[in-house]
Amino acid sequence: MRTAQATPSVIGPRPWTRRICGIVVVAYALITMVPLVWILATSFKTPPDSISYPPEAFFEPSLEGYVNLFTSRTVWGNIAYPLQVAGVPKDQHRARISELLHFVGLADKAHTHVEQLSGGQKQRVGIARALATSPRVLITHEMEVVRSLAHRVAVMEAGRVVEIGDTYDVFADPQHPATQRFVSTLVEKGPPPRALERLRERHPGRMVTLSFRDEHASPADVFAAFIERGVAFELVHGGVEDVRGRTFGHLTFALTGDDAAVAAALAHV
Repeated sequence: MRTAQATPSVIGPRPWTRRICGIVVVAYALITMVPLVWILATSFKTPPDSISYPPEAFFEPSLEGYVNLFTSRTVWGNIAYPLQVAGVPKDQHRARISELLHFVGLADKAHTHVEQLSGGQKQRVGIARALATSPRVLITHEMEVVRSLAHRVAVMEAGRVVEIGDTYDVFADPQHPATQRFVSTLVEKGPPPRALERLRERHPGRMVTLSFRDEHASPADVFAAFIERGVAFELVHGGVEDVRGRTFGHLTFALTGDDAAVAAALAHV
């Protein structure tokens, strides 16, 4: 596991960056020129290293690299590319590429050309290629990738780091508006106003949205509190997500029952 200080200079121009995969150049241009939200994974899960890398090998790749895969190369050849550029001896490629293929579940596709892969498989090739040299930092705007790989993340907007922290904390309790917008693409904090109006039309009772984190009351605890106090409830919106074995989410309930009982149940949870 490698860790890097996540600051705006992490992806600043470097002489060697421009000669690494085109995916890095594209990612850098996007980050500095348009107000997109990106995530830097500064500490993340990778398969164990089987080789020693030269210092220049630790570049900051983009996990959006799957859209720039070489169609003339096989899956193996695409993953080998950053190793070739980084100057890793060819006789050390086999072990590392094999590790990565097993890590992303594509060992049986090693000699398949990328145009024969599905979109999801191409994305996994991009992940493997990005991890090939065990980079200190990964750049992505795909929540699913960050959620499954990263231990710590930094969120960037318009080339500026706006939030940094443990991956679970950033997902479960985002502080900056940019992070909140980004996380809402994974799980909404509550139904949008129009959706809430439609829910009120279809479901009687008091609408309540409750947020869950693994160190607090679980959905099962909430259900039990409602039942114990005679409060009828219906789950009408939301979901619970998993981030590296820890859960969080937001659930909206339609509650019916005595006002005092509803208040007591909500106070309990």
